[in-house]
Amino acid sequence: MLSFLMTIGNEEDRAFMAALYTKHKQLMLCVARKYTNNHADAEDVVSESCIALYRNIAVLRTLDDLCHCYYIASAVKRKALDLLGMVKRHQKYCVSLEAFGDVASSASIEKNFILREEVARVLQAVEQLPVKERIVLKLKYEFDMDCAEIAKYAKLSQESIYKYLSRAREKVRAAVCEAKEEENHVQR
Repeated sequence: MLSFLMTIGNEEDRAFMAALYTKHKQLMLCVARKYTNNHADAEDVVSESCIALYRNIAVLRTLDDLCHCYYIASAVKRKALDLLGMVKRHQKYCVSLEAFGDVASSASIEKNFILREEVARVLQAVEQLPVKERIVLKLKYEFDMDCAEIAKYAKLSQESIYKYLSRAREKVRAAVCEAKEEENHVQR
């Protein structure tokens, strides 16, 4: 990370990125470790993420702490998945026909279709949430962070995080129920 910081010509940008890295290093490593097998890979992912974040420094300067958490966690996740994809492309392995299992029945196909519709409703409802509620919900479920971690990284109280989560869940639940009712009404 230090070598990357030295390549930044603008002193103000260098100071901003150093402060951002110092403040969010634990978050970055926490997310990276969820996707990598070892500490060295996690460190590489964090370094690559810092470079990607620097490319978007103008956006980063406009965000508050909670938005920083989600933006940074998302950047680290993308870089970790990039690393995993690269590793998988380099691995050569054979898959036997048994790995594919039984041919799917029409009942399982129908269940999968219904499940996809449900997921689409939930994702649409999540995207309609206010920013803070949406970010807290995504940090909780997309990045598997507990309320204490979110509060720590976002510089908010745990009570605030609980309230955001509670409101977000209730709004998503209500939106999904409403969408189902509308769909049932249209089908009649």
